[in-house]
Amino acid sequence: MKAAIKISQWKKSFASAILVGLVLLLGSCASSHPWVPAGFAVYHDLKCNGVCAVNPEGITWRVHQDKDQPKADIHFWKEAMQKRMTGAGYRILDSISFTNNAEPGWALVLTAPLGQVDYTYLVGAVIHGHELTVIEAAGTSTDFAKHRENMVAGLSKATSN
Repeated sequence: MKAAIKISQWKKSFASAILVGLVLLLGSCASSHPWVPAGFAVYHDLKCNGVCAVNPEGITWRVHQDKDQPKADIHFWKEAMQKRMTGAGYRILDSISFTNNAEPGWALVLTAPLGQVDYTYLVGAVIHGHELTVIEAAGTSTDFAKHRENMVAGLSKATSN
């Protein structure tokens, strides 16, 4: 009889341990990753500063923080990025204003050829206190066009932690 009681207690303890483990695992999954566009999977790479994600077609999504240095408003960063990217040979396709966590932000959608294929690059920024949150996405223009709406909508939801 004592053996039966010990087995019963062991089963209850084992079941409790499994339940606690599942709750902790599921709880950490629900809150461990910042928002990324639907269809993208977060990956961890030592070369990635911030949050990095990719979709099955190879479009990348990255959100990271930089110091707001020199201290400037969002209009300065927009003008600086426009000059930098057009100077590097990118062509601006679109300029987008958005709000992220009650702060104004902007993004550029750019294109440039790479060999025989055109690529589209989205880069956006929003200032949160003393930090500049930079949001980037890139992929072939054909694949990017399929997911553009989802990524643009994500500008207002993106976080780096």
